[in-house]
Amino acid sequence: MKTTYILAFFMILGNATIANTELSTFVKKFEATSFVNDFAGLLNFQQKDKLNQKINAINDSTSIQFAICTVKSLEGYSVNDFAKALGNFWGVGHQQLNNGVLIVSTVAEREIYIALGDGTEKYIEENYLKILIKEVMKPAFVKGNYADGFNNAVEKIYMKLRGSGIDMRAVKAAEKNNIIFYAIGALFLLGMMLLYYKMKS
Repeated sequence: MKTTYILAFFMILGNATIANTELSTFVKKFEATSFVNDFAGLLNFQQKDKLNQKINAINDSTSIQFAICTVKSLEGYSVNDFAKALGNFWGVGHQQLNNGVLIVSTVAEREIYIALGDGTEKYIEENYLKILIKEVMKPAFVKGNYADGFNNAVEKIYMKLRGSGIDMRAVKAAEKNNIIFYAIGALFLLGMMLLYYKMKS
């Protein structure tokens, strides 16, 4: 019986390894060429360009990095597994802050998934994303307004993250305030020491 359990464990482990390898191979078909990668052809040139400019501006000013991917079919893979693997493959987000947001939309499965970096997860609740997809993105997609759906999602998520601990502007401002605080403290201590030696002499 024990031998049977051991064999079953290794069979499961082996199948999982094969599945991960196959998913990794599938994901590598989708090479990123910009922040917006429309492999399903849902957006026209102007819409992609406008979204890219918006995401690039957010990335340049805060380092919070968005990426968008549309695919025709996941060929049997789950959208959450695909999104997480793709996010790792593309390296979405600042390495130090892990502040990436990847939005994936699939045509055949009619799925939308928003994958967050570990740093981003601290500031956005899973339920918020579900409501965002249901009430903002899907209604726009049903009408064929894919650009609006993506644009509104990026805007609303950015508003949640702006000024947080993964906003590089906020991080730099906090560091600057700390430097000023320590500088004032050092000057105060120096002044007290000079006053002490002056009184002593």
